[in-house]
Amino acid sequence: MRNKEDNMEITKTINESEATLSVEGWLDTQAAPQMKEALDGLESDITSLILDFKGLEYISSSGIREVVSAYKKMDGAVVVKNVSPGIMSTFKATGLDKKIRFE
Repeated sequence: MRNKEDNMEITKTINESEATLSVEGWLDTQAAPQMKEALDGLESDITSLILDFKGLEYISSSGIREVVSAYKKMDGAVVVKNVSPGIMSTFKATGLDKKIRFE
């Protein structure tokens, strides 16, 4: 999915019951609906989710809310990978680094 207006791109990869969403650009208020759509579009047989933030440059509170939504939808079976130090500090400020698994 690409939306130039949002300056965010999500690539979805499915491997059996595991989905990976690779997010690039800005996950902000304008892009959050695109993330919600990607999460809502996950098939019911997906039991674990990887959020790969290698290309993520910025995350706002709306983006954090979508990560929390993913965590709840997947009953905690979420791993967030490749988080930059700046974005990790945002997760630490919210306390989510204590709940969500980061690699």
